[in-house]
Amino acid sequence: MKQATLQTFGKPPLPRGYSPSHVLTYRKCEYLFLLIYIYKVFVESKFKPKVEGSSIHKDISEGKFTSDDPIKQNMLNIALEFLTEMPANPTFETSIEDKNNPGVYKGTVCNAPFLAVFDVHWVYDRVGADWKRSEHKEKYDGEYEIQAYILNELFKQKYGQPLKKFYFVFLKDGFRYEAQSIYDGAVRKRTEKKIYNMLDGVKKLQFKKKQSWACEWCECQGMCI
Repeated sequence: MKQATLQTFGKPPLPRGYSPSHVLTYRKCEYLFLLIYIYKVFVESKFKPKVEGSSIHKDISEGKFTSDDPIKQNMLNIALEFLTEMPANPTFETSIEDKNNPGVYKGTVCNAPFLAVFDVHWVYDRVGADWKRSEHKEKYDGEYEIQAYILNELFKQKYGQPLKKFYFVFLKDGFRYEAQSIYDGAVRKRTEKKIYNMLDGVKKLQFKKKQSWACEWCECQGMCI
């Protein structure tokens, strides 16, 4: 008997647009991408760092820099220190449900429609930043470059000029990673290729499962077949 594949049942509805999360999820596990973005499986995240990260993002965007939790307070202090060293009057994100969210940018990247969000940015200074609740780990720098590349492309399409700087601020250890794909040609090419490969894989319905230690914390654990 011939093994059934996605192609057997006809081409499923692919995403109408993409975001950095689409690219990073696909690179993390193609099958997870299939579940979340094509089969539309919804699982409320209970992963503590992710939940707490959303809370910290909200506090920063609303200008709340005090907390009774000493760990959270330290993170807020790191964010505030960064902001005081940046230009005045930053533009913060609001919420993804806000149709007028000033942090949201739309356009095309690698010939595909994309949407991405700045946690905070300065339009006239052409500087952007993203808060990371974790500590910096060099092995993930390639992922950060994907996010920065996409935001830079969308910013450039809206304002006609690329970003000058894009920072990832790690709120756990205070490390600041400056994205290289903004101005380093070699890094740009490598990052662009990763995005093209992901888009091509989705188009070809390539969704292989990637089994690793991270499966233990997967939001879709138990749904693999």
